[in-house]
Amino acid sequence: MVGGYVMPKRGSVTYMIMITGLAKNNCRSEAIELFKDMRLTEAMPFCTGFTGINIVACEDRDRLERHKRFGMWSESMEQGGYRCTGINNRTFSQLDSIKVDYYHKFQVEKQEHNDGYHSALTSSWLH
Repeated sequence: MVGGYVMPKRGSVTYMIMITGLAKNNCRSEAIELFKDMRLTEAMPFCTGFTGINIVACEDRDRLERHKRFGMWSESMEQGGYRCTGINNRTFSQLDSIKVDYYHKFQVEKQEHNDGYHSALTSSWLH
């Protein structure tokens, strides 16, 4: 309850905003607990990468970098209960248009994989 208000239902956006706020304010254990709470509900992260960034932000300095190819990363995510929903053209267009607001040499590319189901976005800076 905040200011006498009780949130009737937590949805995907609500969870993502709360997790982000906790992660940015170094409330690591609270962010991870809230993420676990979200997984027990019907709410699904609307952007797995966004969730991953927040969870990584909650890890401490001893975090081990584990570089994986997209196929291996996707497989391990599916084993963890996530599913790839692909990236539709509308999402790609929105991300591509955002780059103009930040830096004109920022580039977003969509990568399709052979199975026609998995796809990824990569971003880079042009020199």
